[in-house]
Amino acid sequence: MPNDPAALRAAFDARLARLADHPLVGAVAADAGGGTVSLVADRADGRRFDPAHAAGARLVRFAAANGATLSADGDDVAIPFRADEDADALDDRFDRIERSLDDTEAWSWFENRR
Repeated sequence: MPNDPAALRAAFDARLARLADHPLVGAVAADAGGGTVSLVADRADGRRFDPAHAAGARLVRFAAANGATLSADGDDVAIPFRADEDADALDDRFDRIERSLDDTEAWSWFENRR
């Protein structure tokens, strides 16, 4: 049975919005190609990571290790929408992204990057 693109996009947007609750995520934004999360070192004041720490690139590496593909422009990390996956695959991918955010948060504390 083919996927309903509108329902899949709604599920994508809902999972993207849930990422806003993560301590490293300052903002999320949906766009036609997927979505973007903006990483912050401190949510309380919106302070970004020092660019030298490359937190966005670190998240991309953790995601790759966890089986998810992301791309970063500084600390803005793009999550592509994939119309070819089903709802279970989408949930699995976002679970991997959430795990990668947790890994990045642990790295930021361990390496004293915050």
